[in-house]
Amino acid sequence: MCRRREDMETSFMEWAYKIAERNLKQKYLTYGFRWQKSTSYKDLFLNWARYVIAYDPHTHLPVGYVFFRFNIAMGRTAVTIYGLHVDENYRNVGLGTHLMKTLEALAHRLGVELLIIGVAKRDIALKRFLNRLGFTAENKEASINPEYEVLVAPTLCYKLMQKYQKSMLENEKLLLTE
Repeated sequence: MCRRREDMETSFMEWAYKIAERNLKQKYLTYGFRWQKSTSYKDLFLNWARYVIAYDPHTHLPVGYVFFRFNIAMGRTAVTIYGLHVDENYRNVGLGTHLMKTLEALAHRLGVELLIIGVAKRDIALKRFLNRLGFTAENKEASINPEYEVLVAPTLCYKLMQKYQKSMLENEKLLLTE
């Protein structure tokens, strides 16, 4: 399910914050970052916030989500991802991958070209996961925090546009040589 922040019930937002805190607080402290409850909690309520949410089919309770926004970055339409969280009881069964692929499919359907995420440089497991999904380090797009790096993945929309542009250039070359 994809939802806007204003469509979300308070109970979901409370759950979303708690799972983010469980998943990130210790990582932040380990990496030397500050965990600020008020800032992290408020971020979930920003007007631009969007969520792709996975629910348990038996209990109908949320079990994971991706927190993102639509924007323009690097001169392209983009989805910037601010969080991917899966309840610990639902990890290692492909739910995180499913959430990210669902987001990519949504982005493609809407004509968005890139998926972007900032990652702590020392978070090797997350970077490995994102690399498997096609994300690569973007050296041109520097992070504000030197401890973070920006990873980017082109959507199918971008890949199709690149293929189309390449085909058009090749056709133009053929017409010019005839």
